[in-house]
Amino acid sequence: MANKSVMEDARAFVEGQWPTVLADLDALVRIDSSEDKKQAADGAPFGPGPRAALDEATRMVARYGFEMHDCEGYCGYFDIPGASEKQLGIIGHLDVVPAGDGWTRAPFELTREGDVLFGRGVTDDKGPFLMGFHALRFWRDRLAAEGREFPVNVRVIFGCSEETGMADADYYLEHHTAPDFLFTPDADFPLCYGEKGQFQVRVTSKPLSGGIIAAFQGGTAPNGVPGSAEAIVRCPAGSLPAADGITVDDEWDASLLDGDICSNYGGLARVRAQGVSGHAAMPEGSVNAIDLLAAYLLDNDLCDSDERAWLEFVRGITAVTDGAGLGIDCADADFGPLTCVGGMARTAGDRFSQTIDVRFPTTASLPGLHAAIEAQAAAIGATVEVINEVEPLLVSPDSPEVQALRAAYEQATGCEARLFTMGGGTYAHHFPVGVSFGAMDEDRFPAPPGVGGMHAADEGVLEECLRQALLIYIVAIGNLLELEW
Repeated sequence: MANKSVMEDARAFVEGQWPTVLADLDALVRIDSSEDKKQAADGAPFGPGPRAALDEATRMVARYGFEMHDCEGYCGYFDIPGASEKQLGIIGHLDVVPAGDGWTRAPFELTREGDVLFGRGVTDDKGPFLMGFHALRFWRDRLAAEGREFPVNVRVIFGCSEETGMADADYYLEHHTAPDFLFTPDADFPLCYGEKGQFQVRVTSKPLSGGIIAAFQGGTAPNGVPGSAEAIVRCPAGSLPAADGITVDDEWDASLLDGDICSNYGGLARVRAQGVSGHAAMPEGSVNAIDLLAAYLLDNDLCDSDERAWLEFVRGITAVTDGAGLGIDCADADFGPLTCVGGMARTAGDRFSQTIDVRFPTTASLPGLHAAIEAQAAAIGATVEVINEVEPLLVSPDSPEVQALRAAYEQATGCEARLFTMGGGTYAHHFPVGVSFGAMDEDRFPAPPGVGGMHAADEGVLEECLRQALLIYIVAIGNLLELEW
């Protein structure tokens, strides 16, 4: 485990290298690396943004003497050879969720205000991943100066589609052997030993034509609580009442409509709802704008009978986050309660669609969740398409690798490491032996008012939180290198 010399040198490295670390983070944050499958191409399966981020990461690692191997744009990796045939892996992701609405700072610039850094990706996952990368630099340089080789092979994997289904991890595992142990800096400290199962579906209505709702949309990703939503309705704007979180006007966007809309209702109105965005895995404190909008349309009879049935179904998803509206609420001792979020609503032609993101404990099952949602959807003539399904993951907290990481947190911070489980899904779920380890630490560095979390507007992090993460990762990698590989 880390001795006094390692701790002193690690702290000096953090202090001396911090301007360089921030420059690298700035370069990555400036790239809008959200997925755009419409512009996918050879070498860029997730669109130009993730491709550009991988190119920037390739240039970055080359500056430090590493050689990136490009996996057809799905991901990239570099290796540090070691004495053992076994492999230690570190994986993070360069892609981000779309910026969405509600930002008061530029989402694709690294902005410092006082002791806070703002920008899309500073917490999820460009900032944390860079801390892991630079921690590895510390050990590469230290061992080289001592004339020693790494005791184990190390591979660092740069993912490009973690936010949209982890097809990058699927590609990687189809072409490469999984590391013997892997951690991802894409969650919270101290350490997560389990992740809830995931069940994402898209429910599509039967044809709904000739009604009052001409268009309905909300959300930017299935795994986020939407902060905004809007509908165009066949009704004069001046006749609609005010409501909390709702604005009404007649300046609607024709691009939301399919074809020409002929109204016999005296005009078209745009109804907008403003909620509070959040992550589907941690919906506490969020307000689903789709739910606000659906409730307003229902309360003001801005729907015909079929549209009403659809909106009531949507509210069963969005009004609460424990799945009770769908009859799937449950809990267990390790994970606590199931969560359920309606992330994206759309209209296309004469059909409405709504995504559902369920994070579930061991007391639920994929077949049971599918059957329950299918039954509710079938009652209104809707169909269900599965987007993603993953069983829950639990790892023994007593393994040597987990204990090495746990000790690193305690050594670097002087605080007890209380292991936990979560609803978020990380790359750890895709690999045989892996955990998520940092980099956020809400107990020691709670976000100040006005600072958004992962997937939220004004995503930000206390600078000291990232500095702490770099120190912890240096100690953690050192502890792992001391294990018997």
